[in-house]
Amino acid sequence: MQVRAAEDWNQQNDRLLAEKGGFTLIVHLHTVGGYARFVVLDHRKRRVPCDLLVGSGTREDARAAKQAAEDMAIRVAMIHPRGRRFGT
Repeated sequence: MQVRAAEDWNQQNDRLLAEKGGFTLIVHLHTVGGYARFVVLDHRKRRVPCDLLVGSGTREDARAAKQAAEDMAIRVAMIHPRGRRFGT
């Protein structure tokens, strides 16, 4: 899964968003306590009408949060290929 291209990120309001390999990556630009928050949602092979939150976290700045979100999406894609859900 290719998720490294920085130009894939779009700014909407106070967030950076990217759709990559069946994942939605979100970085909140308003920091909490000086840290940037990120969220990774999986919407591959949807069986329910909502996305699956696969992880979130904080990093020291938006650039590090984007990298952490991309790395998390890669790890999940490797562990659970083709959108297979946990326990299925």
